[in-house]
Order: sequence, then C-alpha cells, then structure tokens
Amino acid sequence: MDIASLTIRFPSISSFLNELPPALLSQSNLIYFPLGHTLVKRDDPVEHVYITLSGELLACNETIDGKFSTLLTMNAPTIISDLEILAGEKTYVANVAAATDCWALSIPLDLFVSTLHQDISFLWLVTSITAKKNYALSHMRGTSACRSSIDKTALFLLQYCSARAPSPQQDTVIQRTRALIASEVMVSQKTLDRCIIRLRELDYLSIVHGKIHISYDQYQRLLSNFLPEL
Repeated sequence: MDIASLTIRFPSISSFLNELPPALLSQSNLIYFPLGHTLVKRDDPVEHVYITLSGELLACNETIDGKFSTLLTMNAPTIISDLEILAGEKTYVANVAAATDCWALSIPLDLFVSTLHQDISFLWLVTSITAKKNYALSHMRGTSACRSSIDKTALFLLQYCSARAPSPQQDTVIQRTRALIASEVMVSQKTLDRCIIRLRELDYLSIVHGKIHISYDQYQRLLSNFLPEL
C-alpha cells in the first residue's frame, strides 16, 4: 500500500494530505497498525511522530491494580507525540493503542520539530489538532461528571455512532469490549452491564451474538432523547 492507493481507498484524506508540507510528506513512511497494536507506552521516550490517516486510536493508562482507564478516543486524522512535543516533554503521558486497523505516517522527530519552527501554517494545523483533542477530553470529563450512568452510556453510544452512523439498511456495531466501554464511560463493568440491559429494554439498542447493535431507528431515538442535554 502506498499513499496514492490509500487516497483511492479513503478519498477523504486527500484534503488533509494537501495541508502537509511536501518536504515532510516526502520523508514520511506509510505504516500499518492492526487492531490492538500499541503504538506508544506511557513514560517511553518520544522518538517518532505518527499522523494517522485512517482508523481509530485509544489513549489509555493502566491503574495500579492492572485495569485500563480510557482517556480519549481519537479518529483519524490525528497526531501522536504532538502533545509531548508542544509541552516540551521527552516521554509519553499515556499509552496509545489501535482501536481499529489503522494507516499512519511515521515521521522522524527532528524533521517534525524543525518543520514546526519553520512553517507557521503547519504549526497552526498541529496546534489545532492538539487543541481539539484537549477540548474533547475536557468536554467528555466535564459532561460525564454531571450525568447518571445510563446517560453516560447513551452519550458514549451517540459519540461512537457519530463517526459511523447507522443507515436504514445497516446497523452500527459497537466494536469495543465491555471492559473498554466501562473505562471510557467511567463506570464499573457491572454498572455498564445494567445500563446496557436497561437501554435494550427501552429499545435504544439490540444485542446480537454478544455485540451491541444500534439500528437507524434506535439511533434516532437516542438523538431525540439524549442529544438535547449534551
């Protein structure tokens, strides 16, 4: 797979690639991360920069008892190492893993940093992406702190569907384990299970072969009953 082939497969990335400096793009390597692959680990040294072109990443940290707490879901295009570089830090603040299969550009750290100093348009692009992630994290944490568990679960479903909304012909299937959903919603897994059962009873979702499915009609009900409170 090369960049030209990737743009044919994912036409929406063409406009984003046009915003990257040609010199930076020419010295980048296109790499593939399969589902579950860990890109970086907390406290590891920052040595590369990754710009995802397709797929979804999870930023998470491990607690003392071995459980994982999801901090943020990041859809492509996004950048890994931007926060640490702009903050002047030398090590990663969180683990980052692939929530889906991903394609990304791998860029040498020195080249990325020098381009930030030399190209004001690129600096603005990077800081904008970083700010959007921080805004999303602050919004999610602030919203979750004031909501019931069932509201937080419904909010997660809405956020998940916003990137892959169901159609009248096809459901959206939540490609997450219950443990990951619970960490992102910030509730226990038992509480999450109770919320899912209740939402299923109210016909906001269905369970098919153990997976959460949301139909077009169910999504519209979620939007009608939970979105006005966002």
